[in-house]
Amino acid sequence: MKKFKLKIKLLVYGFPLTDEHFEMDNFELKAEKIDLNSISENIDKNPFISFGHIYNCVFQLQNDENTYYNCFENIEYIEYSISNDKAKSKETIINHFFASNDVEELINNFKKKLRLIYNLRIIFPIYKVTILDENDKLIGYFINYNDFPSQPGLRKNFDKEKFSKNSRTGFDLKSFLLTEKNNIKFGRAMTLFNDSFDSSDVSIRFLLLFSCLEALFVTSKKDITENLALCTSRILLYENAKDEVEMYNKIKDLYDYRCKFIHGKKIKNITYDLEMELREIVRYVLLIYWHVCLSGKTSNQIIKILKNKEKISLQTKMYAKVIMCNNYEQAYKENLEMVALEIAKGNVIITEQENGIIKSVKEI
Repeated sequence: MKKFKLKIKLLVYGFPLTDEHFEMDNFELKAEKIDLNSISENIDKNPFISFGHIYNCVFQLQNDENTYYNCFENIEYIEYSISNDKAKSKETIINHFFASNDVEELINNFKKKLRLIYNLRIIFPIYKVTILDENDKLIGYFINYNDFPSQPGLRKNFDKEKFSKNSRTGFDLKSFLLTEKNNIKFGRAMTLFNDSFDSSDVSIRFLLLFSCLEALFVTSKKDITENLALCTSRILLYENAKDEVEMYNKIKDLYDYRCKFIHGKKIKNITYDLEMELREIVRYVLLIYWHVCLSGKTSNQIIKILKNKEKISLQTKMYAKVIMCNNYEQAYKENLEMVALEIAKGNVIITEQENGIIKSVKEI
């Protein structure tokens, strides 16, 4: 076996330039300057230019004459080992990594996580993989690119307030991917959710988002609208019955709109705002559904819990409150009060605390 190191650079569209340093899962966001007036001279130096995608990704900062584009690059080298027979020459090494699913899977999982956390239509239209040996000697590089969707709306999909709110959403990617693998309904829903970002047609994106909910909650052809509305409104764990009823009615109305569109009824076109309203709901549902799965519940058990309004774990309730709230400090305070109340009732025991501060609890 021979060891190699990879450096991956991803041209990114749909992710904003932030004022603070941003990194996640060994990738950091960079803004790189580019002179569009001398672009022909830079083709050999910058492979992102030759495919034309760079024009869709450039932007300017306020009061700055320079032009920039965003890219992600891994901070630490990604290490791989391949067999000696696949490392006979520079060409075979490059071809191995180019044909391997490992790099593509790593990039797709990173994109999936960004999309689910920030609910942004993030796209990596082209990326470059540089290959080095274990002594940091350059072996070579390859470039891969995808079609760049030419849809309006990508540039207006950034909401600074929502970005800040969603930035506190957290999940362990390995655990998340394991849930996708072990729970067919959740895995199918995540595939549909991810695909919904890539279509250039807002109507298709809207339909795919509803297909996510159908994948999670529909078990028969009977009472589809009722099941979708009921399970969606209940998994969001509203403490106020009024909010739950409002969501129940909203899903019914949106699904009725979806059915009329599918069956060719005369209705107004599905709008970008309507899609974004549904997308935010589906995102919450997927995150909370995953959190319920962590307790070992199967998809059928989850549906049964929601329909019968059975108990959902304290940890999931706390997670839902944090990711859905507009005021994090208030949600944190309410979560502490919720824990204290459950301890007083004897439903929870403290498993770890430090200087009077509760670190972890366990339900009994």
